Amino acid sequence: MKPIHYQLKYRRLRCEMYVDVYIAKCKSLRGNKVATVHCTPFHWIRFEPTPERRDAHKTLDSLFQTVGIPSALIHDNTEELQ
Repeated sequence: MKPIHYQLKYRRLRCEMYVDVYIAKCKSLRGNKVATVHCTPFHWIRFEPTPERRDAHKTLDSLFQTVGIPSALIHDNTEELQ
């Protein structure tokens, strides 16, 4: 059984959230090539760039810490978030 006590310190959100990972053809000036977009049905959007595809899951940690944990997280079966 996986411990979940670490989740209790974060705010809980009563909404579902959608996640999508975008991969660019070239690097940005800051060295980022991948972007993760979180959004809700009521038009709240959060965009977070990352340097590589393997770092996309780290955006979830920062989302949970700064915004909160949504009731459902819906993604489009991307490898990075499974």
